[in-house]
Amino acid sequence: MRVVLEDFAFRPQALKVAPGTTLVFVNEGQAPHTVTDAKGRLDSGALAPGAVFRYTFTEPGAYALYCRFHPYMTMDLQVE
Repeated sequence: MRVVLEDFAFRPQALKVAPGTTLVFVNEGQAPHTVTDAKGRLDSGALAPGAVFRYTFTEPGAYALYCRFHPYMTMDLQVE
């Protein structure tokens, strides 16, 4: 499943997936971004424009994802 980082936003901004789902985060913007979990469970590091980050969510729960460079960029992910 694909998530786009563009125009300083995650698209979609909210998503529900089953455990074991791999999300593919693609930076289609012109600035670097990160995919970071507020609880520290994942951090993509800096993603340059055009970069891709894949992550398989195995643990159920709520994930408050954001960009460390642009903290107003957020995504609510439910794994259940």
